[in-house]
Amino acid sequence: MRRESYLCVLIACLEAISGNLFTEREIILHSNVKIKIDPSFLIDDLSSEVNIRCSFSRGDVPSMTAVVSLSVAYSNSTSTSYEDLAFVNEVEGHPVNLSREVQVISGSVDNNGESTLLVQFKYPNTKMLGAYLCSVKGLDDLGRPLSISSTAKLTSYSLNTVIDTVYELEANRSASEALVSSLQACVDKQTGLIDSLNKRIYPMLAYGFSASSIFNGHRYYLSTHAQSFSFGSAEFLCNGFGGYVAEIDTHEEFVIVRNFISLFNVTEAVWTGATYEAPSGVWVNKHSSTTPNFEWAPGEPANSTCQCFHSKFKGWLGTCECDNIASASNYVCEIPQQTC
Repeated sequence: MRRESYLCVLIACLEAISGNLFTEREIILHSNVKIKIDPSFLIDDLSSEVNIRCSFSRGDVPSMTAVVSLSVAYSNSTSTSYEDLAFVNEVEGHPVNLSREVQVISGSVDNNGESTLLVQFKYPNTKMLGAYLCSVKGLDDLGRPLSISSTAKLTSYSLNTVIDTVYELEANRSASEALVSSLQACVDKQTGLIDSLNKRIYPMLAYGFSASSIFNGHRYYLSTHAQSFSFGSAEFLCNGFGGYVAEIDTHEEFVIVRNFISLFNVTEAVWTGATYEAPSGVWVNKHSSTTPNFEWAPGEPANSTCQCFHSKFKGWLGTCECDNIASASNYVCEIPQQTC
């Protein structure tokens, strides 16, 4: 085929698949068509220029055997159609400007490399806000027209909005720095506490106590050897471990502690933390702000002023002498597990 005939066919194809106006329904989006708007937003009238670059490499889309043209089109926020601003095709070999609003910087069609079209707005204003379309038109392996595209948006922000956002980001940064500092202090504190526990307390707990699983951030330690000493001595030891004699505040906690103790063959009394306050006539837990409803065994509480589990109470709470050093007793320490 003579060169003149080839050009005529190519021009006919170009006219068949191009046009200055086409609707969204005719657009086939493809990720290998690239469009970049720089900057992608306007701040009032502070921008001096906006560049829109449309690019495509034919090798990225094997179904397109020849690139015929690239075009950049525009649609405002109220329109459903795009209007071409500029294009470049293989026939004419140079970019063509179709709008007084833009300046064509460069453009070329390269079927062996990257085809590009670069347009620019000088001192852009809000009437150029909206969607921009990079459209690549060519032929498939059967010579049929093929068109693929990609879109990008140019948006705007007021200067006041930007300033407010900067202040908000600065406030968030300060808050984040304060939180990080607080967390670091907490971590440092916990590291020191853990070192102390590892060196001093935990070896003692591991030797003389059996530990429960964690419940509501607390762990329970049951003394493994019954001893003849007072409730006050049990309090002193639990306080030394960073806790207190276990206080039963709820039914759920009662079940947890009772089931934990039942895992061991304990026949002696096991002190818990509630005590009888003579002036007010009520049983209280020192570390609780409310008065619990204790799960007393039948006939309890009796005349003693300390609380305990005992086999004779058959799984319920009863009373024990606070200074019962005549017989051996166990106790349960409740120790909060430190967290940040």
